[in-house]
Amino acid sequence: MKKELTKRQKQVLSVLKYGGENLTTTKTITNLTGISPRDIRQIISDLREEYPICSTTYNGGGYFIANTNKEIGRFIRGIQNRINEHEVTITNMIRHVNKLR
Repeated sequence: MKKELTKRQKQVLSVLKYGGENLTTTKTITNLTGISPRDIRQIISDLREEYPICSTTYNGGGYFIANTNKEIGRFIRGIQNRINEHEVTITNMIRHVNKLR
């Protein structure tokens, strides 16, 4: 059973389109709803509990509601790649900290 959406969640959800070819930028969401980019990120994070909202940095970046498992898979792989990149950065920074001791 889906939770009752807040007014702001409904606003954000109403401007998102279906399919990875139909991106909605944070700037567009802000312009249409008046919600700050920081709040948009949190609202989308919350909405992801019930909706397959994906994002991408390609083609100017933006958010969309996934239509297919392939779109969700691409989104998951993108997140996994960013995690891996962050792990490398963390390892390098720890190495630098240890050198500076």
